[in-house]
Amino acid sequence: EFRKRLGWKAMRRAVLKSDFKWLPQEYGTLEEVQMDPKGLGQQIVSLDEFMDYALDEFNKVEEQRRCYLVELFKEADEDLSGRLDYGEFTAIMQKIDPARAKSEVTHLFGKIMQKQDGDDG
Repeated sequence: EFRKRLGWKAMRRAVLKSDFKWLPQEYGTLEEVQMDPKGLGQQIVSLDEFMDYALDEFNKVEEQRRCYLVELFKEADEDLSGRLDYGEFTAIMQKIDPARAKSEVTHLFGKIMQKQDGDDG
């Protein structure tokens, strides 16, 4: 058993590694989490209880990430074809990872194209 706040800290560190921000569902800002005005972080929970909570929270983060990527795809798909050509692909990659070298983006596009049905996107 441990205090819920320790679990929150571990989850926040794990999620931040994926460039996504996470806060406990009970609070809306990092300041609220740190101040813990409701005292929820002091609750003692079992590992099983916290793992159930953590899995639910990670599923929410994954859904947020999926929705974000779908929106990026829709923005990049300028011709509304449902596929990304090289120009559209490089535009979306620039938003996702601006530091990635153009040669890496070109290589990644080539690998994706190898798995496609012969179209150009």
